[in-house]
Amino acid sequence: MPSTARLSILTATGLCDNRDLYLLGNVLVARSRVQGSSAESRVLLDSYTDLLLKRADVNSSGTSDAADMTALYSSFGQTTWLTDLTWTASG
Repeated sequence: MPSTARLSILTATGLCDNRDLYLLGNVLVARSRVQGSSAESRVLLDSYTDLLLKRADVNSSGTSDAADMTALYSSFGQTTWLTDLTWTASG
């Protein structure tokens, strides 16, 4: 897996945040197309999916489901790192 410093290059902000996480998917899919349908590519894409699901677990229940959407909607207007899925807490 790429280092945090290399991940922050995806958006060229110098920060490693959600935007880099979301753009990483495009890089991994392109890489898997080049390498073909190998077991390594599948494991990497599955790990990425697990990471996205963990990030979407806004209410920290251990799963990503409708309750997370409810928690997310109820937090509109509040800026915390957990509920800010598109930007950094300071942005």
